[in-house]
Amino acid sequence: MRFMSRSAFTLIELLIVVAIIGILAAIAVPNFINAQIRSKVARVEADFRTLATALESYHISFGNYPVAHLIDQMIASGTAISRFSALTTPISFITFYPADPFGQKKQSSEFHTQTYDYYDWTSAKIANNAPGSTRGAYWRIASAGPDLVQMVGFSVDYDASNGIHSLGDIVRLGPPWMPFDKNRLQ
Repeated sequence: MRFMSRSAFTLIELLIVVAIIGILAAIAVPNFINAQIRSKVARVEADFRTLATALESYHISFGNYPVAHLIDQMIASGTAISRFSALTTPISFITFYPADPFGQKKQSSEFHTQTYDYYDWTSAKIANNAPGSTRGAYWRIASAGPDLVQMVGFSVDYDASNGIHSLGDIVRLGPPWMPFDKNRLQ
C-alpha cells in the first residue's frame, strides 16, 4: 500500500489561521486607533504652545491681545481662520494657520472649523459671554478634541485620564484676566 504525500492545508488548519489573524487584528486595531488619537492630542498641544507664544509675542509688541472676530464676521467670512489673521499680518508671529487635527471640514451650517477656535476677553465681553468663552482668562484656544464636536462657551474639557475617547474640547487658557480694582490700592 502506497501512502500519498500531503501538500495542502486542511480546512481546519486554514480556519485556525484565519481565527488567529482575526484575534490579532482585534487586539491591534484598537491600540492603533488609541495611538493615533494620542498623537493628534500631542500635535494639538504642540500647536497650542506655538499659538500661545505667538499671542504673548503679539501682546509684548502691541500691549494687548489680538481681538478675535465676532461670530457675525465669522459667519460672513465662512471660516474661523480669520480669528488668527492678526498673528500673521502685518508682523508675522506665526507663518501659517495650524489646522486642527480633530477639526471637521464643515461642522455646522454656519462656519468651517478646520482650525482652532480662539476667543479673547474683549470680543467675548462685547458678545456678552465672557465667562463662558474665555473662562476668566485673557484668551482661550480650543480644539474639537477626539469627540469631533467643538463646543462654544461652557464646555467639558478633554482629559485623557477619563479615557482616550472621552468627550470634551482640548483647551488652553491664557493668563488670568483681573479687572483693575481701584480699592485694592487704598
